[in-house]
Amino acid sequence: MPRVILYYKRGTLSNESLYTIGNHIRPIVAAALNFKGGTELASANVEWFPIELHQSAVAPPFSIDLETIGFANRKILLAKEYVLAKLRADILAIPGFPKVSPDAPLIWIKYVDPDGAHF
Repeated sequence: MPRVILYYKRGTLSNESLYTIGNHIRPIVAAALNFKGGTELASANVEWFPIELHQSAVAPPFSIDLETIGFANRKILLAKEYVLAKLRADILAIPGFPKVSPDAPLIWIKYVDPDGAHF
């Protein structure tokens, strides 16, 4: 089951914003991870974990880890820059999602395979 983990700095998002972002991001990620020949993902199959970072954490104000099983077709799909660019644009268009610099890294893909994690 894919996981979306949003790391955010304390005080930057309200509970209402997190709820809204979570409701919008799950179907976006499910659609982005579907690949030909695979089982179609529904938004209910995408887990959502917002994690608040301490204000003094040395980290970007917002980042998203996308954890998924590294099916070969999914890895090929997510290696395409336009797929990641569309995913980023769709996420940034979510109501209540904070403004992020166009140059700032936002999405980090982590493949969780039987032999361990691959970034």
